[in-house]
Amino acid sequence: MTFLIVSLSLSLVQQVERKRHIGNDIVTIVFQFQEGEDTSPSFKPSMIRSHFTHIFALVRYNSQNDSYRLKIFSEESVPLFGPPLPSPPVFTDHQEFRDFLLVKLINGEKATLETPTFAQKRQRTLDMLIRSLYQDLIPDLHKNMLNRRSFSDVLPESPKSARKKEEARQAEFVRIGQALKLKTIVRGDAPTSLVTTGLCRKEPWESQSFCSTFSYETVCADSWGQSLLVATEAAGVMMIDAVDPLLSNPDAQVLPPVQVFDKTMVVKQMHVLEPQDLLITRTDKGV
Repeated sequence: MTFLIVSLSLSLVQQVERKRHIGNDIVTIVFQFQEGEDTSPSFKPSMIRSHFTHIFALVRYNSQNDSYRLKIFSEESVPLFGPPLPSPPVFTDHQEFRDFLLVKLINGEKATLETPTFAQKRQRTLDMLIRSLYQDLIPDLHKNMLNRRSFSDVLPESPKSARKKEEARQAEFVRIGQALKLKTIVRGDAPTSLVTTGLCRKEPWESQSFCSTFSYETVCADSWGQSLLVATEAAGVMMIDAVDPLLSNPDAQVLPPVQVFDKTMVVKQMHVLEPQDLLITRTDKGV
């Protein structure tokens, strides 16, 4: 809902701007000041010629008793719309008058859209939109089928060519399946993987040795990929790389721990979010 407040320019005799705004609205509100009770309104809807404006709401303010009087003018083609005006149509409660006027004008505009003038325009606009969608989304049905399909789809297939296509499709399925199975085995998630079967299989509650020569007292720790983050009070936060005996040389020496944070940052609790590459720590001063 948009309110257009029309300004008055004393230098313009024709008042073209006022006419342009008034003539393009369905509902128009006209305000007048009323000096007394018996003052008749000077506004007449016949003074305005417009093909769009179908409803005029004449609002007159009475300064003597601080009240508003409402009068509605509408075209004959506009059906009845509520709420009905009280008798007399005088409102002393300004908030009540505001709510009543808004509901009355909104219902009036909806009723005006059912008149022949606007119903035909709406039907024509809807027809144009549907035709535009049809032309953009639906292919031309009058074209030859050869123009809409590839030449290989139009020609009939022999049993031999159909069998070759089916064999090629099955071979592609096998190739993709083997690639997916290989990735699963490498991750250690497959039942046939050495990581999850036999003597190398570890239960979730079993411990895993990362570094047997770590000489600092551990406060907290969390795994990050194939590494381990360890928080100590004497050396800060250290990162230890694990050596997998299945994938590397068992006689290889473990890499020395790498310091991530020095001892000025005493971490009491940590949590690693690997999908987000995020480390959350809690110290004595907070997170």
